[in-house]
Amino acid sequence: MKDDTAQVLAEYERQTRPDYWQVDADRIADYLQCQYLGKPQVVCENAAGSWRALEFDTEVFAVPMGRIDWVAARDLYAPGRAEIFSQLLAEAKGRKIEQLSLRLSVLDVPLLHIAEDAGFRLLTAFVGLARPVGVVKNSLENIEMRPALDSDLPDLISITDEAFVVGTRFHLDPNMAYGAQTLHRRWIENCIDGLVADRVIVAIEDKLILGYITAQVDPLAKSALCQSRGTIGLFAVRKAARGRGIGAALLNAVNQYLTDLAVERVEVGTEASNSAALNAYMRAGFKVVQSCFTMHYWLNRS
Repeated sequence: MKDDTAQVLAEYERQTRPDYWQVDADRIADYLQCQYLGKPQVVCENAAGSWRALEFDTEVFAVPMGRIDWVAARDLYAPGRAEIFSQLLAEAKGRKIEQLSLRLSVLDVPLLHIAEDAGFRLLTAFVGLARPVGVVKNSLENIEMRPALDSDLPDLISITDEAFVVGTRFHLDPNMAYGAQTLHRRWIENCIDGLVADRVIVAIEDKLILGYITAQVDPLAKSALCQSRGTIGLFAVRKAARGRGIGAALLNAVNQYLTDLAVERVEVGTEASNSAALNAYMRAGFKVVQSCFTMHYWLNRS
């Protein structure tokens, strides 16, 4: 049974990300109720907030890190939101968290101002895209698409090192840039191990891996949203192979994989500054469904 907090979150999401959900408020509430259960919460009348510790980020950067997931309200200008934000920040500090991230819709200007007043700083912008799943025939000759093997990991790390060198929020934060390469290397390792991806697909020509793409099926979407959804995570092509349609072929391969699983919609996100990726997604039929700001907060750092 949905509680009041889930209803508040659903109404908030419909205001701030109207193009993303495309389902009714009751289904959103069903989905979000599973997302915040077990996480530290602050709740008051018609408003709610939630945050969580980030174990993976903490391990990579050797700094206790966390993320504020929501500071939601039925009325975006409700005065209680600032108090909820302060309580979430105090709880995180009480848990010795030294760095917090926050991603908020560009439509939620009141929260942007609340976060700025609390010491959060705007770092970058994020664009989310989605499209219905549908197969497009791969027209590239001599390119093999297959699931990645454990033995492919050194090649995938090499491609990752080439692809993720600038522009992410980890690179743009001067306090985190030192660990950005390690984070992406660990990320692709976890994808191969099946921890954060259900499938890694590689594109091969003459036994050389030219690129890869990862995909994961949302385990809650079918039951809660009545729509099966998948997500593209990491996606990269060797510099020497770019401009040949390898990226488009990998996107087609993901569509085939998700079609075989009866997934109906696939989502992906990237930084607003990554024009090459955005153009590739839109050429593949993706449409923008959300725009967000990413903010970082450091305790006792500039």
